[in-house]
Parts: sequence; C-alpha cells; structure tokens
Amino acid sequence: MKIENAIDFYYKTAKLKEVLRSGPVQWQVEKDVMETIASHVYGTQMLAIGLQSEMKLDLDFSKVLLMLAVHETEEILIGDLTPLDFVSKEQKKEIGKTAVSKIFSTLSDGKQKYIDTINEFCEGKTKEAHFAKACDKLECVLEFKKYCDEGLTSLDKVTSDMLRHPKLKEFCDEGKLALDDIFYVYHMKEFEDLGFTQSLWFDCIKKIETKK
Repeated sequence: MKIENAIDFYYKTAKLKEVLRSGPVQWQVEKDVMETIASHVYGTQMLAIGLQSEMKLDLDFSKVLLMLAVHETEEILIGDLTPLDFVSKEQKKEIGKTAVSKIFSTLSDGKQKYIDTINEFCEGKTKEAHFAKACDKLECVLEFKKYCDEGLTSLDKVTSDMLRHPKLKEFCDEGKLALDDIFYVYHMKEFEDLGFTQSLWFDCIKKIETKK
C-alpha cells in the first residue's frame, strides 16, 4: 500500500472541483457560483438515485454510481468538450482513452477496473452504461432548463460561430423551440427509451418550477 499514490490521485482528480462546465460558459451564463464538472458529477448521481427509486429498473446500481463517479475523469486533461467545440466523437473517444489511462496510472492496484468501467460507460452497450449515459445527458438538460427559467441564458446568446453546428442552425431556423427545448430534443435519443418523450417534456418536466 502506497498512501502517496492515493493522495496524488486525489489531488489530480479533485481538479474537477475547479474546472467549469463548458456549456454554461459558451451560452454566457453568469452566476456567483458557476457549475463545475464535479458538481455535474454529483448531479448525475442524485438524478440516478431519484430515477432508480421511482422507476425500479433492473440494474446493478452500485456499478451505475461508480460509472457516474468516474465518467468525467478524462476532462481533467482534455477539458469539457461540447458539440460546439466541433470535435468528432471518434477523436474525443481516442483522446479520452489516453487521458484516462494516464490519470489512473497513478494507482498501483485495481486501476484497470476503473479504466474498464469508463470504457463500458463510453461504449454504452450494457444496461448500466445506457442508464448512466441517460443520467449524464438528462442532468445537462435539467441544468439548462434552470438557467433558462432564471433568465440566465436563451437563444438570444447564440453566436454565428455556434450556428456552424448544423443541428443548432436547423433548430434556430425553424424558430419553434426555446433553448432548453432544443437541449432536450437534441439529447432525447439518450433517454427516450426510459419514457422521456417530447410529450413528457412539454406536458410535465417543462412545467416544473426551478426558481426557488
């Protein structure tokens, strides 16, 4: 046992408490306390607990929580890349794998378990990984609903550079949806099979008050 390895690993990964989520920055959200990657990780875990409590899915839930705890580890080195950074999924996957391997190399024992867990999450083929990825995307959507409800961002903040993203431009050209609606519809493929349809969004979730 090498305590220095554990402490070194802690200091490396604790950097996620300081790294801001890119989405709110790109959409010019301004708050006294901005969302960090670590706070997003916490949000995904709390969302998973709530959904599992109400939906009672047949899952290895301890694996889900572990996935969510480590799923953003790569961002210590590569940052929080969003679709508006125009990095392909294949490229992000490759640089992410390299980053994860480097970060967990600090640990002398059991590191492969965590690397395999992150790879399983990224592949999204098991039911635990699929659910964890759904929580990851849905938590992002719910945060942007809150930002929009609080008047902190909207489509008024869209820039010409953002409109290089063809899907965002399509949504904007149609002019039918608000920003939080766009986030939901864009990511819906990740959680639709859990019952999160467009009608659920507009008839229920959209109406839930977030201003406190």
